[in-house]
Amino acid sequence: MPFHRGHYRRFQVMRFTIEEINNSTVLLPNVSLGYEILDHCSQIYNFPGVLDLISFNGSIRFSWEASDYRPLGKVMGVVGPYSSSDSLAIASLFTLKLIPLISYGASSSALSVREKYPAFLRTAISNKDLVDLIILVLQHFNWTWVAMLYSGDEYGMDGFELCIHEMVATKICLAYTSVISEKTNFSKLLHTIELQGISVIIVFAGEPEALALIESAVALKISNKVWVATDTWMFSTRLRNNDIERIGTIVGLSEKTANLSGFADFINSKNKKKDASRPMAATLVCNHDCSCDVPGEEILAEESAYNFQVYTATYAIAHALHNVLQCDSGTCNVNTTVYPYMARAARLPLLGPLGRLVRARAGPLSDPLQAS
Repeated sequence: MPFHRGHYRRFQVMRFTIEEINNSTVLLPNVSLGYEILDHCSQIYNFPGVLDLISFNGSIRFSWEASDYRPLGKVMGVVGPYSSSDSLAIASLFTLKLIPLISYGASSSALSVREKYPAFLRTAISNKDLVDLIILVLQHFNWTWVAMLYSGDEYGMDGFELCIHEMVATKICLAYTSVISEKTNFSKLLHTIELQGISVIIVFAGEPEALALIESAVALKISNKVWVATDTWMFSTRLRNNDIERIGTIVGLSEKTANLSGFADFINSKNKKKDASRPMAATLVCNHDCSCDVPGEEILAEESAYNFQVYTATYAIAHALHNVLQCDSGTCNVNTTVYPYMARAARLPLLGPLGRLVRARAGPLSDPLQAS
């Protein structure tokens, strides 16, 4: 799998957030958070790491007895995964131990079913809310003859099914729909859209599929279209193409982003430490210890989608521990026996250093942990 700088930047955001939390004298004054990073690169190869996290003394007890919810000593909460498909693959496993799984990108409506996934939370907007927003935009501009292109994964299929369901009560007609992949014959697909006189195209797909479509549209000199984009691809640095404006207008729909004050200094400081510790680093400034070094300026130049969602997901766990450990008095009660489900049970308004309110909620009307 190719190295993805956007994911790497989000990993660095989590490290930055944990360092910020540990430097705070208010949130967890006498407690420090630690972390373990698992590369979620394959649904198959993810399972050994996940099973290790939920095991106790090398075994996993499948029991619903209250006594089974013991303090694991390994993990109190999990940030991630990014995609809906990856989250659905492992959410049931964390449900066994009621370990909070807080995804910063998984938006599938299937994960909103609390009876199946009581330990799942998200800081990203759900597909249901995103589809409602898309419909509002289409109605506002009176765009009623549209095409919808979607990826064949959980994210795209869920978005497509929601659009079909929600548009029944509107005057919007999905005149053309198609699953897309990086191998799609976009010349034929876009020609069909042209023949049907469609000017508005909803692209509900992951970044690889969406960018393959857009780059093909540029190469084919498609013009005068409105492309309705979701935040899975609208922030991609690959869209910074001088010819991109020729394909028409890209209408991006995303949650508000927030500047992470101090993040650039964090990245640059790590680079300086790396530079001082390595004799060969004079020609390439790096910030971590794996074989593929990424200069700090490249990390900071990378697209910032889902960065704030990572930030709030990490803070949600810290605030939950603050409540469980009774840290309001200026010190945390470290003698408290903490169970993972206690962190999941914290459903109070949370306020981080950015002054952004994060409310931990769960229910069919509004998904949990959405930034207000």
